[in-house]
Parts: sequence; C-alpha cells; structure tokens
Amino acid sequence: IVWPETAAPLLLRHDPVRLAYVRALAQSLGRPVLVGAPDRAAGEPIRLQNSAMLFGPDGRLLAKYDKMHLVPFGEYVPLKPLLFFVDKVATGIGDFVPGETRTIFRVPGGTFAASICFEVIFPAEVRAAVAGGAEFLVNITNDAWFGRSAAPAQHLRMAAFRALETRRYLARAANTGISAAVDPYGRVLRSTGLFSRRTCGSGIGLPRRPAWRQPGGCSARGLRSDGQPGGERRDGGPRHPAEGRGPAGEARGSAGLPLTCRGSRRGREPSRSRARHPTSGRIPRPRSAS
Repeated sequence: IVWPETAAPLLLRHDPVRLAYVRALAQSLGRPVLVGAPDRAAGEPIRLQNSAMLFGPDGRLLAKYDKMHLVPFGEYVPLKPLLFFVDKVATGIGDFVPGETRTIFRVPGGTFAASICFEVIFPAEVRAAVAGGAEFLVNITNDAWFGRSAAPAQHLRMAAFRALETRRYLARAANTGISAAVDPYGRVLRSTGLFSRRTCGSGIGLPRRPAWRQPGGCSARGLRSDGQPGGERRDGGPRHPAEGRGPAGEARGSAGLPLTCRGSRRGREPSRSRARHPTSGRIPRPRSAS
C-alpha cells in the first residue's frame, strides 16, 4: 500500500494518536504500508526532513527514507546565510535538511527504492537505487502545487522514463493525482485523474536478470506519438508493443522510436549475429500485488 508525499502532514512518529491509526491500518490490512510524512532529524536544534516511512503488516516501523535531493526555494533556501535579502521569503519556505543515505526497502517478495517528488526526474539517482538492489520503484509526490495544469502529466511522463531506463515497474502515488502504475516499457498501465479520490491498484513483476546499468544509461532519440517513451531497439532486445502488434494482439503501426545507448553507432541496425544485449529477454509479467 503506497500513500503519497506528506500524506500525514505532521510529525507522524511523534503523534501517538495518528501513529496508532497508521499502525492499526497496516495490521488490519495485513500488508506493508508506505506513508509520506515529515520527520524530525536527529540532534539539535530541531530540523525537519521529508520522509517515506514503511510500516510492516504487524504495525512496526520497518525503515524510512529521508529525501536527499531537496527542492531549492521550496524546501530550503540555497546559501541562506549569504542571501540575507530573501529572509522574508525564506520565512514561508520549509527549512528542511536532506537525508544522507539511500534506503532499499524490503517487503515480502521483493525490494524497492522510494523517490520523493522531483527526485524521480534525475536518472542518475534512480539508477543508483537500482544498482543498490531495488527490484521495483516507488515515487511519492505532492503535485497539488501545479493545480489543473499540464505539469502533473509532465511529471508522470518523466517518471515513466525512469521505469524504462532501469527496466523496472514503478508505482506512483500523488496526493492530487496523477497516481499510476508504469511497466518496464514505460507504459502507463493504470492511472487516476486530477483531484479525484481514487485507489489505483496494479500487479507488478520483478526482474529475472540484472538490468543494464552502464554509467550514463540510454539517451532517448524520440517519443511515441502519445508522449510516452519508446522501446529498446538493440540487438534482440525487447521491442515496444507499439511495433508490430499491441499488447492485446491488435495490429498497430510503428509508433515507437529507438533508444541510442552511448557508444552505439547511429543510423545502423546491429547485425543479428551479434551478442544479445544484456537487457534482452522477456520483461517479467505482472503478478498480483498492491
């Protein structure tokens, strides 16, 4: 169960009543619950962190991740001692401190890494989480700032690229939308609308072999006509279902464009006799999970 960023807009661990509610919920459902909430950093003076907390089926707090890449002028003021002229603005800005370590959460059946809000737009950070052992990805976010605009959809499309680049399923929870499930091809399997109270459930699959994680990853040469990422076109690798026949078996035209990995030759289709790309093979099929 995944709740969005700041789903509990308070110091959850220091609020006995609401903490008891979350624990009781996890126990009643018998499933892990990931909750976004601010937390107090260790030490004095009091400092806040933007966190994702995982509660186990028994209600215990199993682990938490503190956001490492904060939003400048949103969660903190860069060079605050030098920018004395923005004191009045800084008063209304959250004075958060970044986390120091990346967390790999463990749940029955797999491991995952959580990114908070705009952390998901940075490929290197998500790639590092996968290199650290994450078998699927979770993104929790608060996109209420954007209102009814194109920004929530753009944020989701950026997250979809992280799933494609790392060949991982991604679950996304946004407090005002768009919550979604994304497969390793970058396809949005299910999603919610904006400002609607919905539950978005989907199955996920886990990788059967390590994904290609060469430094630098892949750079996209194009997008599908609907704005979603194209598929892998390397030697024998999985192709996007938009090429040839779609996932439901319907005939479709070629709408996907290839990715070019660094070091590959542009303008040439690799010979079929060459060694298969490390990401070749079947993408894991979804299995029932929340």
